[in-house]
Amino acid sequence: MMGCYCPASNGANACSAGACSADVYDALVSAGASARGLDVAAGLAHSGGNAEAYAGILRRFCAELDRREAEISRCLSAPDWKAYSAKLHAMRGLFATIGAGELSAAAARLEAAARGGDAETCRGETAAFCESMRGLGDFLRGTQAAPPRSPAPKTLASPAAIAGKLAELKCACLEGDSDAADAACAHLATLSLGESSRESDEALSEICSFADSLDYGAAAAKIDDFLQGKHLLNPMGI
Repeated sequence: MMGCYCPASNGANACSAGACSADVYDALVSAGASARGLDVAAGLAHSGGNAEAYAGILRRFCAELDRREAEISRCLSAPDWKAYSAKLHAMRGLFATIGAGELSAAAARLEAAARGGDAETCRGETAAFCESMRGLGDFLRGTQAAPPRSPAPKTLASPAAIAGKLAELKCACLEGDSDAADAACAHLATLSLGESSRESDEALSEICSFADSLDYGAAAAKIDDFLQGKHLLNPMGI
């Protein structure tokens, strides 16, 4: 996970949790977070008051925003309602976790519409949902809490290496260890199975989305699906 952005004292990189929380809260509130539908106090509370964890989730959301929108659009165009509803489910949890209640509710409506076969609602409301999502991303990129950063370079990893990191993440999810889960997700975000494995890389990102939203049960289940399913690592020799 990215280090705390607030000023270090005596050359150290760390700061007190209280000081970090205050800086994150002040940066977002002073920038007008509430007008953007972001309840910063609720987001920090979901992260256990850990400002570094909260800021890290916000940064990952910003870094992955274009990919998330493209995936939703692909599912809508196909259409693949099962995949569409799964992605909206992950977004619903993520937005609830960061304190974006209106976006979480909008994601829940679209998820329910997809599950209920209401294609008209999905087609009619997805563009507005994505526009609101982009608006939040643009706002966050302009704050100290989630400033623009270049995406972390991807490193080509073996199936065994990714399976090992997924095992760490699953263990953290089952134990409810948010710090270990955040660390595993941050590492997975830098790994790739290669240019021909886009679907697998997207599935890894979806797993981390569930973990970011604190839906650890779903994350653990998705890890099992990843290791056993069509994507994925079993066909590659694990």
